Amino acid sequence: MEKERKVSFMHILFAALIGSAAFLGAYVPLLLLLLPAFLAFVAVAWGNVCFAIALAAAAIGVYTGCGGVIVSALYDIAIFAPAAVIIALVINKKQPHRVGVAAASGALALGGYLLLCLPSLLAGKDPFALLTEGMVSIVESLTAVFKSMSEVPVGMADALEYIQLLPSMVPEMATMLLVGAAMVAGFANYIIAYALSRRTVKELKPMAPFRLWQLSRSFTWGALILLLGAMIVTNRGMINAAAISVAVQTILVGPFALSGMCFFEFIASVRAGSGALIRIVVYAAVALMMPYSIIGLAIIGMADRIFHIRKKYIDNIAQR
Repeated sequence: MEKERKVSFMHILFAALIGSAAFLGAYVPLLLLLLPAFLAFVAVAWGNVCFAIALAAAAIGVYTGCGGVIVSALYDIAIFAPAAVIIALVINKKQPHRVGVAAASGALALGGYLLLCLPSLLAGKDPFALLTEGMVSIVESLTAVFKSMSEVPVGMADALEYIQLLPSMVPEMATMLLVGAAMVAGFANYIIAYALSRRTVKELKPMAPFRLWQLSRSFTWGALILLLGAMIVTNRGMINAAAISVAVQTILVGPFALSGMCFFEFIASVRAGSGALIRIVVYAAVALMMPYSIIGLAIIGMADRIFHIRKKYIDNIAQR
């Protein structure tokens, strides 16, 4: 979105088709989370005119898919439109890639928050009130089914007790899913948009290999500020303090876990003979030990950030 590029009829047609895919988002919500990547690609590769056409087509598609309910359409547009604009701006302005990933994730998280919580806030309730009420209805239905059984299976009573706790856990669960999904989607959208744009526009800011990705010093300071804020909110017993604490934990664990994966990829790349085996073992362990493996990766990523293990290794090689 920095300079206009030559636009042909085919560009306009493909831009409209890409935007129209938003219609399917009403039936497959995952498509809305990935739409920013393709909209941003249109902006970077074909310019502002095609981007505006794609956005307009996406808005019409969402409006149609929502059955003409404008409020629902606006909620959906809030999920993908800001993230698409941010990704396109960061790529075109050649800003640090980590800025694009973080900003896109934040925009997606905010859009998801508006979708899930704004109706409750407008009704004068807590942010997660409607979600909690929905969970209460589900729990009551399940409880009625269990009580209607002539004989409750072994272990089902304990399961019922756990199920009855679910409404009280809605803020924490919803926040974890919302922030986690936004971080993954922000990262995926930026990588997809950059990879597609790179095939069309050659003068983009280069991206370092995955094994050399690093968290910035500002992220470390930001992490400390977030932790301090979470502690203050928790100690003061504010509304949904537990959900805020979970959000902070998710925000911090995600990037550090990614850094941990980068560390293992770096180790595999410098071990020429056993690199493939290291990758197989690490990826298999991460998949089999979910979600505990994420915590392990975050600890490794944090250690690498504090002690600069990869940087020291590279410096030592350079000095030989």
